[in-house]
Amino acid sequence: IPTEDMTLGGVIPLLHNRLGYQLMENNQPEEALFHLEKAYEQWQLNPGVNAQANMVEILTSMGRAYKDLFQSERAMRYSREALRMAQQIFGPTAIETIEAAGNHALLLVQLNELEEAEKTYLGIEPYLDQVDRRTQSALLGNWGLLYRTQEKYDQALEKMRAAAALDRRFLPEENPAYIGSLINIAGIYFRTGRVDEVLPILYE
Repeated sequence: IPTEDMTLGGVIPLLHNRLGYQLMENNQPEEALFHLEKAYEQWQLNPGVNAQANMVEILTSMGRAYKDLFQSERAMRYSREALRMAQQIFGPTAIETIEAAGNHALLLVQLNELEEAEKTYLGIEPYLDQVDRRTQSALLGNWGLLYRTQEKYDQALEKMRAAAALDRRFLPEENPAYIGSLINIAGIYFRTGRVDEVLPILYE
């Protein structure tokens, strides 16, 4: 299993990467990009242990940052490159690739590239059992939201129910993720005029 490169050439880009990720979490995409680009440049010049795997993470974050800055073409380019690199490094069915595909599909939905997003989800569907429960639930939930946007309500309910079933099995009932899954299902019932089915869902 690769370990982090703790030489000076490995630590500096790693610090830039961590700073960039933290700034993204704090909704500071412009500041995050400075550090993410520095990390990416330095790992390209001095690739060390696990550098390629780290670059997948960086490219994904850069795609998110450019999306938040309303630069959709750049966002798409970096997100696609993250997925391509994950497929090349880890293989098309690896956990890391499935996660990269899920991140790419979510970005596509946010950029209203719905057909490509659906194709991306369909491409990883056979391998969802390989990822951990929380990641699988998030992928199914986001896929359901895509179908909701496309007004494919039956497919949306199928994915959302699958996500809720995972959350119910593994999470406490008061967990926000589980509650969010139920609210998403209730929202579909509201949209489709099935109001009488909403309250039983909310009081599960």
